[in-house]
Amino acid sequence: MSNQTVRLSLNFEAVNKDVPNKNYALLTKAKYWRTTEVTLGELCSHIGAGHPFMPGVIDAHCDRKKEHCNFAQVLALDIDQGMSTEEAIAH
Repeated sequence: MSNQTVRLSLNFEAVNKDVPNKNYALLTKAKYWRTTEVTLGELCSHIGAGHPFMPGVIDAHCDRKKEHCNFAQVLALDIDQGMSTEEAIAH
């Protein structure tokens, strides 16, 4: 993989969409998201460990809402429910 980096937001608190004590703020509050630059290999490792990422970069100290997203270098597809890539493309 390339050593080229992308800028995005990572969350290290939630794992596999499981949030301790149903504290859903872990997924929405700005303090749980870190804007950073990573290689694609590092991003794959982060996702593979079950941690969420956000393709966009949000304004400093703002909660995770689309109106606060001001920058994106990554286009991502979130395919759930066991759908294959081929099925997603055809859908």
